[in-house]
Amino acid sequence: ARLVLNPDGWKAEKFVIEELKKLREQYDHVDVMTHSLGSWIILKADVKVESLYLIASPIGFSTLIARNIVRLNVGTPKIKTDKLFFIYSDKDLVSCFPPEVKGKWLLNAGYSEIINTGTSHDLIKYLTYLHGQTNYFLPY
Repeated sequence: ARLVLNPDGWKAEKFVIEELKKLREQYDHVDVMTHSLGSWIILKADVKVESLYLIASPIGFSTLIARNIVRLNVGTPKIKTDKLFFIYSDKDLVSCFPPEVKGKWLLNAGYSEIINTGTSHDLIKYLTYLHGQTNYFLPY
């Protein structure tokens, strides 16, 4: 509702997408990590990134109505990535139902992984879980 009903939500979306495009023009390698509303916004950015970490994305919202509102608003995601990490939690009401990572939700990724952290919606808890799983953040 914050994004759809609040005019500042649309401003935030526009700002994030424009800044990501600037980063993409400036750097050869761009990885993106988002949480919650940021995951919703970033799916609409028409850019290509190397790795995309979608943490607690509302495209997996617990209620069917909210999940469909988000997915309809995203439509067909515009962002493309080489590696997709869809990080959700079956205990998080905002992201307890991950999408099938195929078709439009694959985002053209050559590699994808769905990770269930079993945590609440708190970003710190998601990151703490991921920090304990060293294979998710290997250096290049």
